[in-house]
Amino acid sequence: MGIAWVVRDLEKTAPTVKFEQTRFMPDFVLVDFSTVSTNPQGTLKYQFQGQTLKHYPVIETEVENPYLVYYENQQPTWFVWGEQGLMSSDNEWMKLLGQNYFWHFNSQGNLLKIFSKDVLYKAKENYAETSAFTRIETKASNTTGIGMQLFLNTQQATLLSQVKGSYEKNH
Repeated sequence: MGIAWVVRDLEKTAPTVKFEQTRFMPDFVLVDFSTVSTNPQGTLKYQFQGQTLKHYPVIETEVENPYLVYYENQQPTWFVWGEQGLMSSDNEWMKLLGQNYFWHFNSQGNLLKIFSKDVLYKAKENYAETSAFTRIETKASNTTGIGMQLFLNTQQATLLSQVKGSYEKNH
């Protein structure tokens, strides 16, 4: 008799939560996470880490300090770090918000560094773009411009406007 009264009382006073109220609340949170992705043959495609990941049922997933490593032939080829990230629910794209840093070692071991901000990365195309100021550094050069397109598969970076560069001899 006492239990039935408590249940009836809770039904009368318990607030009703509607979907519209919860759609902007994370349904799960990961802290200091790390995950890997492989192709169907088990070959490593990429590693994804971050400080915090907040997954939402309807809107983009938020990632604090996203760090990605892309692999080709089981070797790391590109490294990407950002201050913040927003991932689409289908994992087709990620917006890297705030400061971003891309780096890559070519087959001779030379380092290419790209500094920018607010970059949109498209996973299927393995392509990144921004309309922000971007700096590209190598051992022998420093090039800046406004806007960038980066094709990670072909290792081709294009600055779109106001391009300026400085180059050193004998490197």
